Amino acid sequence: MPEALRGDLEHVSLASLLQLAETEYLCGVMSLDRGSVEIYNGEVVSAEYMGLSGSQAVIEALLRAAGDFSLETIEESSKTGAVGTVMNLVLESCRLQDEAERLAPLALVATAGFQPEQAHLKKLASHLDGKHSLGAAITRSGVPLTPVLDEILAAFDDGRILSRGRVGHEGSVADMLADSGEAEVEEVAEEPTPQPTSPAPEPEPETRSFDDLVFEARRKTRSRDYAEAEALLEAALRLRPGHRIAVQNLNRIKSLMSQPA
Repeated sequence: MPEALRGDLEHVSLASLLQLAETEYLCGVMSLDRGSVEIYNGEVVSAEYMGLSGSQAVIEALLRAAGDFSLETIEESSKTGAVGTVMNLVLESCRLQDEAERLAPLALVATAGFQPEQAHLKKLASHLDGKHSLGAAITRSGVPLTPVLDEILAAFDDGRILSRGRVGHEGSVADMLADSGEAEVEEVAEEPTPQPTSPAPEPEPETRSFDDLVFEARRKTRSRDYAEAEALLEAALRLRPGHRIAVQNLNRIKSLMSQPA
C-alpha cells in the first residue's frame, strides 16, 4: 500500500491529522505507537488502541499517542459506518483532558461503596490507596483512561471515592498518563465521609464562578441533563466570552442534543 503521510506526533497532533483526513476524504490505515486508526473517505471507520476498539480507541489515542505515525492508503474498506464524527471524537478527548487535569494530582481512595464491575475499573481500584496521585494509579495499573475516567468522576461526585489531598507536584494530563508514582502526598488529612443532608438550593448561574459553572455543566452532561448543561455553559461564557474550554464543552453539548434519542 502506498504511504501517504509519515511524521512525528511531536510536530503535528493526531487531532489535526484526523481533521486533515476528513477534509481531504483520505482512505488509509494510520499506524500509531500502540494501535491503528482506519479512515475511509475521511471518516474513522475502525480503530484499535491499547486494547480498546471503536470510538474509545480513537479518544484514547487522541490523549496518549506519541512518536512516529504513518498513513498507508487503501483502495477499499470492509468496515461500514463511522465510529463517530471527527469533531465529536476530538471534543470528547478535550473534555476528558480537562477532567484529567483536575483529577490527576489528587490522591484518591475508594470507599466500601465503590464496587466496580468493569474490568479496567477493578484493576484500577486496588491502586487508589490515598497515598499516590490518580496519575500514578493510572500508570501503575496500566489501564486506559477513556473507559474509566467518567466512572471515577461519578464516584467522586457521589462520595464513593474520596480525596486525601494533592501530591507534591503540579498535576497534569502528563502526570495522569506517565506518572512515576514516587511523589509524596502533601495533604493527607482525612476528609469526613459525606453525610446525607437535605440538599441546599442551587445558586443562580449568574452568581457562580466560571469554574463552578463549567464543573456543574459537566456533571449535568454526565447525567444527560443537556438543556441545563447548555444553560450553565452559556452563563460561563457570559463571564469569559470565547473561553476555549467552555466553547468546546458547549459545542459538544449541542452536538449531543442534536443526535437522535
